Amino acid sequence: FHRPQVHCPCVPLSTTGETTREFQADYAPENIPRVAQGDLLMTTDTENTMAAAMAAIQPALASALARQGYATLTPVQIAVLADTAKDKDLLVSAQTGSGKTVAFGLAIAPTLMGEEQIFGPAERPLGLIIAPTRELALQVEREFRWLYADAGVTTASCVGGMDMRKERRALERGAHIVV
Repeated sequence: FHRPQVHCPCVPLSTTGETTREFQADYAPENIPRVAQGDLLMTTDTENTMAAAMAAIQPALASALARQGYATLTPVQIAVLADTAKDKDLLVSAQTGSGKTVAFGLAIAPTLMGEEQIFGPAERPLGLIIAPTRELALQVEREFRWLYADAGVTTASCVGGMDMRKERRALERGAHIVV
């Protein structure tokens, strides 16, 4: 898929590996909405950005977010949904607990889903996600399972140190996303 790495502020990488200065300025720390008592501080600009980000989310994913108690998106999630990040490879760096895993799931949804709202039976994987540790791989698979549940996505994880027979059976049953 188009977004092979989501490691925000998000910084699109150019073909030469240099960052886009305008994008960095847009998402400089002083320009990212701050979190206050669990909610984003809402300015007119932030409200417009939030509205645009929410409009970019596939309906099935939006309902999953609502069920999980998301009243607003985190700054990193807003950043990956921005028009300036669309169809770009992203390098994301943010604190633990900032919503990077869900941001990654939201960012790849247009590539995985296209115009479809519901996936059919899994024939072959549409997405392969590689994580550097077993714990992160299991976290990604767990988060994607609830995030994509309403879209009918089947996930599977294949990690070292786990029951290989169980993983093989999961792959044989079919998975849309393999971590």
